[in-house]
Amino acid sequence: MKSIIGTKVGMTRIFDEKGSLLPITVIKVDKCWATGIKTVEKNGYSALQLGFGIKREKNTTKPYRGIFKNINNAEVPKFLKEFRIDESELVNYALGQEITVDIFEKGDYVDIVGVSKGKGLTGVMKRHNFNGLPSSHGNGEYRRRGGSLSASSYPSRVFKGIKMAGRTGGDNVTLQKLEVVDIKLDDKLILVKGAVPGIKGSYLQLKETSKFLKKKKAEVDSKTELKLNKKR
Repeated sequence: MKSIIGTKVGMTRIFDEKGSLLPITVIKVDKCWATGIKTVEKNGYSALQLGFGIKREKNTTKPYRGIFKNINNAEVPKFLKEFRIDESELVNYALGQEITVDIFEKGDYVDIVGVSKGKGLTGVMKRHNFNGLPSSHGNGEYRRRGGSLSASSYPSRVFKGIKMAGRTGGDNVTLQKLEVVDIKLDDKLILVKGAVPGIKGSYLQLKETSKFLKKKKAEVDSKTELKLNKKR
């Protein structure tokens, strides 16, 4: 399971080989390395812990710095994340090993995890896509309100789960099966087709997609072939 951590640079657009205009998200992987290797024998599960960025020593505590004292470069990462992988793949990694963008290739598909943009306190129209109340004469300030909560005189309370105004955004969001359009080795950039969650400079976790692309492609090809045979 190929995995890496990067930061969102922003969005742009490029033309592909067919001349189509593609929306592109640019992700930079400046400093990402293996900070821990978890095994079933020692930890009860197999995983690879990756660190991203370098934190200044004066901004870290001694216990936190002590976690990374056995690593060769002894640098303290800003962001840590574990990726579950098969134990047979752990032999390909070593403590302190730098993970670069060349682990992915053009045409690969990845799942990207990030924190969505925070929008603060929002009403029901923006948060839950309500239509709002009629905007006829006399409605006034009640236009964007949520309406009745259906509590009535009994049980005289609001049920849990009712869609109401509240905090919006700032949630962990996973987008699956995004295509890697290009890899810029010199600039340490990954170009991904489509939009990804988060603001500019936010951390993103990229890992090999969990979708069964080959199986689905075979199913689609078989269906199209059946349709063509019927027409013939």
